[in-house]
Amino acid sequence: MQQVSYLFNPGRRSILVEVYFPRRIRTQGTIFKALNDGLHADNVRKYLTANVENLMREIVAYPHWFNPNRYDADESYVDATDAARARMNMYQTVFYGWSEYAVDGVFLKVDGVSIDEERTQTLKLIFAFENEELQEQATNAGYFDVYLAVLNWVLSQYGQAEDHRNWSNEERDLFLLRHALWPEEKRSWARDNFVPTARSIGKWIDDCGLFIFGYLVRRFWEEIVRIHQEESGSLEDTIWVTSIFHVDVNELKPVI
Repeated sequence: MQQVSYLFNPGRRSILVEVYFPRRIRTQGTIFKALNDGLHADNVRKYLTANVENLMREIVAYPHWFNPNRYDADESYVDATDAARARMNMYQTVFYGWSEYAVDGVFLKVDGVSIDEERTQTLKLIFAFENEELQEQATNAGYFDVYLAVLNWVLSQYGQAEDHRNWSNEERDLFLLRHALWPEEKRSWARDNFVPTARSIGKWIDDCGLFIFGYLVRRFWEEIVRIHQEESGSLEDTIWVTSIFHVDVNELKPVI
């Protein structure tokens, strides 16, 4: 009998996202279609570009998501909308699947007095950074651990301030200072590869944000608004989205 083992792989820092909203029979078709369509980057790009002006108003808290030059390019655009549309077209796939479950929820309404009890539907999404070219370069050089260290660094630093660039030379120097005890050969490789690796991770994080808030959740609440306007359904007081940037995922793969 052929021996089969599952090989343990080092933990990879990932982003865990959960979306919470009331479970309604009428919205199930929209939810599934949005998720299924979201597996294909062309569908997401098409939706983002078609709604770019609305998104610029709705996601005003993160203007850097709409800046195509954020990743060290230097292109000229007619106006902010044209630039934002170009950024939407830069979106690359970050979404490969989902899981969902339902729980009973009890909430205090916005009036601070009334209690709302409802069945809550939760979507669980795990976003794991993948870049075969960068990973292969690190593996071939014998510094895959440095590659993972950069990934951990960028995810832990993300969100310090609006438009903070985690791939700047200054950020690289802080990273090298933190790992001052590494051998000089390892530090040299990190010095040469930190910026392109961190830049790619930073754009991936931004693409995750665009997918969640600019595409997925927006398609959900569009259906809620439609039901409210056409069928006199109620609007939701709020839709919750939670995210954890410090989730490690270990993959065990079969070896025959």
